Amino acid sequence: MNLKNIYKPSPEFKTETKNLFLAKFGEKFGSYQRTNFAFKYFIRGIGVGVSFAFILSVTAIYADGRNVGPENILYGFKRSQEAVSITFSSDEEKPEAHVRLAERRLNEIKGVQNKDPKSPLIVSLKNDLAREIKSSVKTVKSKKESKLVGEGRVLPGVDKSLPTGVGTETSEVNELGVDMPPARSSQNLQATNVRAIDKKSSRLCRSWDQIIGDDGELIFEVVNKDRELRAWFEENCSSSLRESSGEESHIGTPQKDSEKSPGSDD
Repeated sequence: MNLKNIYKPSPEFKTETKNLFLAKFGEKFGSYQRTNFAFKYFIRGIGVGVSFAFILSVTAIYADGRNVGPENILYGFKRSQEAVSITFSSDEEKPEAHVRLAERRLNEIKGVQNKDPKSPLIVSLKNDLAREIKSSVKTVKSKKESKLVGEGRVLPGVDKSLPTGVGTETSEVNELGVDMPPARSSQNLQATNVRAIDKKSSRLCRSWDQIIGDDGELIFEVVNKDRELRAWFEENCSSSLRESSGEESHIGTPQKDSEKSPGSDD
């Protein structure tokens, strides 16, 4: 008698047993495996994202360091790196940081003009230049505002109820509506504020003087299109511009008939 043949399991038994085993195994370990696989894919996705961000960051730093031109495929990375550097600049550094970016836009405009004077990029770059100029002067008070601070007056948008400093008194208005002079400590604080404003403005003007030497015509073209910018330069930087160029500032000053050349049209 061959016991092996007698107790040999039938194909139906094998199939039924296999299905039953897999069903029981899936009930006990299936959810764990699915969770484990999902976690692995999640970690893998984070790794891919971090690697991609690292590549983009390195590319932006490279493009900014090489100062690529507007026609370069990496130009967008360069501009994004510039925006990051401006974001992390302190309030004291931002005006001159914008001046450096404006100088970059100037060089880019000249580079494009040399290759193609009719390129549409020139208009876009000039708009970017105007924005950088505005940003550079936005945080610097004008001389008129400096004078108001020196006289103890409250600037527009400043709450009169707020103190000008710890342990000081602000200008008070008596019952007749007449401004009373501020306390001596307040006057000292205001004088310090005036000196800080004037110093910041002068430093910014000197930065512009270094750029305007060779590119004054292009700067004047951009500034003269914006009334607010023109007024700021006339009030704050006109004298320094005259000193740097050795002649009267052209910003916002139309040419008089007597100053025209003899061969010019009336």
